Amino acid sequence: MSRLNEIKKRHLDRKKMKSDMRPIRLNDPVASGRVPYGKECQKTGESYPLFKTNRFLFKCIVAALLILVAIISERSMDSRFNTVRSVMEKSFANDFQFTEVSKWYESKFGQPLAFFPSQTKTDNRSEQKTTKSTSSNAIAFSQPVAGEVKEQFSDLKQGILVQTTPKSKVEAVKDGIVVFVGEKKETGKTIIVQHQNGAESWYGRLNKVHVKIYDNVKKGQDLGIVSDDTNDKHGSFYFALKEDGKFVDPATLFQ
Repeated sequence: MSRLNEIKKRHLDRKKMKSDMRPIRLNDPVASGRVPYGKECQKTGESYPLFKTNRFLFKCIVAALLILVAIISERSMDSRFNTVRSVMEKSFANDFQFTEVSKWYESKFGQPLAFFPSQTKTDNRSEQKTTKSTSSNAIAFSQPVAGEVKEQFSDLKQGILVQTTPKSKVEAVKDGIVVFVGEKKETGKTIIVQHQNGAESWYGRLNKVHVKIYDNVKKGQDLGIVSDDTNDKHGSFYFALKEDGKFVDPATLFQ
């Protein structure tokens, strides 16, 4: 009897194991490993959107705040913004090539790119003619002001000092974009114009300034007025040229 009971028990165990086994169907996506997109997420209650609205809005708010701080620091004369202004001016002058962007924009859309409204109003036809004539970037620098060189170029001064007639107008030596307008310790009121290929022209010791930062200027355009000497018989003007990140002697423009 014990032998018979053992055989019956084995038979029942096999039957139970067969009933517990789940048959594998070929069209079952889970068994085949091909789960449709979204099915697994619905089971777990999680979602993975391709576009996250909250993150996008946060980035927009941060960008708007940075732009607002930049505008306030540029317009305000508060000394607390001096550090912000100096960082912006260095980044725009050295890291961002305005002239290259303006040149690309002009080639695509036909009009110069103005980053901020310019005070100087010029005729559109004359601008287009000037653009065509200077597109090859082969025109040399012109003389910024008529005068006599009184202090020669040196590595320390990085520019020259020119003696002019009183209240002489200072003109741009070449087409470019104004990347700095403000006070410098060595040159007083100073304007820096960035030209194509990253070259810069510096105009210092000015009494009056007639342009604003980010203005598009043309060759020969009025930038400002030279400062007067103590006896008011002569004007004084600082000028420098910077090419490939180094200051060069600009005295040849006054010969």
